[in-house]
Amino acid sequence: MTNKSLNIISWKEFQQGIAPLWDSTEPETIPIFNNPYGIIQYNSAKWKDIIYFPCEYISNNKVVGYISIYNLSDVHIRPRGIYIKPEYRGHALGHQMQKDCWDLFPKSFYRAFIWSRIENVERFIQHSNMNVVPGGGSIWSEFGQDFQYFLYSDRSNYPQEEVINFNRKFLSGHKQKYSLGGTNNLNVSWTDNEWQEYFTTHKGNYQELDLDLDF
Repeated sequence: MTNKSLNIISWKEFQQGIAPLWDSTEPETIPIFNNPYGIIQYNSAKWKDIIYFPCEYISNNKVVGYISIYNLSDVHIRPRGIYIKPEYRGHALGHQMQKDCWDLFPKSFYRAFIWSRIENVERFIQHSNMNVVPGGGSIWSEFGQDFQYFLYSDRSNYPQEEVINFNRKFLSGHKQKYSLGGTNNLNVSWTDNEWQEYFTTHKGNYQELDLDLDF
């Protein structure tokens, strides 16, 4: 029997864990955020309130991979990177890790998204029940130097307003520790201008996107 578990770790531990998979000798330079920030459906004043869970994945008492996840809005979530160590690849661990990661948020965050290279799209469709977002196919990424696909999976139906309020309370309850500026992550008290500078620097080089996440 295989025992698997997903553990929330600190941002620093996450940087150190994925550094070899980034071919990086300077883990502290890995940004917490490197995606097309135009899809985040908050204004810039709320970026520092985004809840972010960096995680390690354990199988048979060994760390086999890393994943992190954050909320794009009050109803959407998105893992940021699926990293499986080379010796453990080819066993669909990444897809199971992603599903376990989704469950760190209530299912009332009804839709989960991820970016994928073209060669992985069919595997996400097969193993993670995901599909391409309308308008989210074959998008050139300067950061990755390849074409990317934006995929989604529905975890539940679109929530009613009272359930969205529950989601907001969930986010508020985790803000002190797990927001981007919380004690588990960047742990800073920047001004709005400093946050703006951080996101401008680390937003990635994707083109600005105008996607309807609730199509």
